[in-house]
Amino acid sequence: MTARLPSGPDRQDLPRPLYARALRLRYLDPGKVLCAMFFEGSIAVAMLLAFADLVSWWGVLAGPVTVAVMVKLNDVVVGRLPDPHAARRPRVREAVPAPVEDARPNDAGPDIAEPDIAALGVVRVTALDEATVPLPRRDEAAGS
Repeated sequence: MTARLPSGPDRQDLPRPLYARALRLRYLDPGKVLCAMFFEGSIAVAMLLAFADLVSWWGVLAGPVTVAVMVKLNDVVVGRLPDPHAARRPRVREAVPAPVEDARPNDAGPDIAEPDIAALGVVRVTALDEATVPLPRRDEAAGS
């Protein structure tokens, strides 16, 4: 199951499974086997529980409905979350006009992609030359 539907002409040509279309899933894309597991598998498990008298017969209907509600809820939650791969996609720097005297013929240009290090959690640490908190002398520490 993928979290985001890929876009493009090749994706629109493939028909989605009936289970995904019936639930109107917008962000999840379960395959045919997974849709069969969700629907027919939940019916089979509910029937086995009903045959074992662990659940009454209304549980055969409640089982697949509960699974469908949970799949739809998962789709809604995925739609609310930010894209997890957005931080790793390189951002394109804005074009800054360079002075004419610094122009080089082999310059790569202003469209150099650079990852967003703020979103990745990269922190720059600088070392201090000396401690900012004075340490007590041994004479003062022993006397108190």
